[in-house]
Amino acid sequence: MAILVQITKETELQTLVRQNRLHYALAAVIALIVIGIWTYIFKRTTVQQIEKLKDAIQKFTSGDRFARVRIYTNDEVGQLAVAFNHQMAETIAQKAYQQEMYS
Repeated sequence: MAILVQITKETELQTLVRQNRLHYALAAVIALIVIGIWTYIFKRTTVQQIEKLKDAIQKFTSGDRFARVRIYTNDEVGQLAVAFNHQMAETIAQKAYQQEMYS
């Protein structure tokens, strides 16, 4: 910076500083747009997965013992769907079937 100040006129230096600020501002705006788009997509997919899980649970509690969740992710929502499908729904459906067979 010191070399630049000694060689460059003050008006040229101010122009360079202004251009530098514009580049930083443009980079910040682009970064905010990218972050906003990514957040929207992430939120939308997560909310849709939770809605699917909620719908399957409502069907199951309404008596549909074959209701399952079709979510194919490895995140927490996917793990919750697997837990619902295999641990809860399968176990309850088997017990309900056994009760019907022995009743």
